[in-house]
Amino acid sequence: HLGFGANICEVKNVTRQPCFVRPVIRILQAQILARKSIMLLKMKCLNFEAFPATQHTCTSSRRHLRVSASVQPESSQRVELREKRKQNVAGPFWVDSSCINCDTCRWIEPSVFHADGGQSAVHHQPSEGSEEEAAALRAVTACPTGSIHFSNEEMTRVQASAKVREGAVSFPYLFPKARELGLEIYHLGYHSRDSFAATPWLVRNAETDLAVMVDTPRYSSKLKRAILDRVGEVKYIFLTHSHDVADHNKWAQELGAKRVIHECEADPSLAMTKEAGLGLDECEIKLQGEGPWDPFEGALGAGTKLLWQPGHTPGGVVMHFQPEVPGPAVAFTGDHLAFVPALGRLGTFQFINFQPPEVQAEALRRWADDTAAADVCLVLPGHGRWYSTDDFAGELRDVAGQVERGEQELNRPW
Repeated sequence: HLGFGANICEVKNVTRQPCFVRPVIRILQAQILARKSIMLLKMKCLNFEAFPATQHTCTSSRRHLRVSASVQPESSQRVELREKRKQNVAGPFWVDSSCINCDTCRWIEPSVFHADGGQSAVHHQPSEGSEEEAAALRAVTACPTGSIHFSNEEMTRVQASAKVREGAVSFPYLFPKARELGLEIYHLGYHSRDSFAATPWLVRNAETDLAVMVDTPRYSSKLKRAILDRVGEVKYIFLTHSHDVADHNKWAQELGAKRVIHECEADPSLAMTKEAGLGLDECEIKLQGEGPWDPFEGALGAGTKLLWQPGHTPGGVVMHFQPEVPGPAVAFTGDHLAFVPALGRLGTFQFINFQPPEVQAEALRRWADDTAAADVCLVLPGHGRWYSTDDFAGELRDVAGQVERGEQELNRPW
């Protein structure tokens, strides 16, 4: 049905495939786009073939997966892809079957959304006008696949659409935990499928009026206007690594912002999709060497700096955001480090990493030895859950030890 030798990543019309093939295609697309050869699946109608590693620009090997498929359609098994999942409880909010299980809605409002059957579902309907409802409406906009819906039988379609817009116009959303610390950090929402729903952030130093986007959301002219109206000019876009760069070209053009990325990551072929990678080699500021760096020339804060943290990718860079010294700091960790709900602590994700465990362990220890690590009290990752800590340096050393002992291999950020 797909054609022998078809590239699974290029299959756009997933809804036209047989129902029993659709979830397989979605899983394979996610795996391939994450650049990890998970070859444990054995299926009757799919064949996997690994081919030799190619060289990364920083002499780090990458493994790829080529997928060949020849599937015969069975019309009797075809169903509408966006049907309402039966796991949802009755009520106005619901998740459809196109969900890619990225966890976005679940960390935005865990009291409303949870995981069930390998996808998200609504397990509790929020009361009207509550903070839970406001968060659930934000999740509708943030969802990278448009899989969350709001439909109220007591409302007209126009009224329901207006309700959904309440969530959309809340972005950029001042992150409550950062506000408690006296820091200006915004969740931008509008997660993109081209970054597998990586969380986009925006930070601002109120004293210097400098604002920096940290990884990129899917482009929205409404979001652009809201950013300019509420936050002001954005002069830089910091890209933690080559995977979380959706629509970076468009954002740079529309905002007139300079993109900052490590030179090892400035390669279009490393992005999760061809569209996301466009222009990645044209980023205005390419970090070289091992850092630390401050391309913002002190304007983002006396303690703010960028740190080289290879492991997930060879040129992965994290941001240590600290407007004042002494003062609280926040770590923007990309896909390098996040809270692991199953463990109840920080962790890494070896199953989607490019580099050997010892490389990441060494990087984590180097970060722990930086005296500024003691000031970090909040971790904001690209994937996974945010995390508060009062012993960041100690936890970094613990994670480094776990990585070396192979205790982190199967961790998932959700």
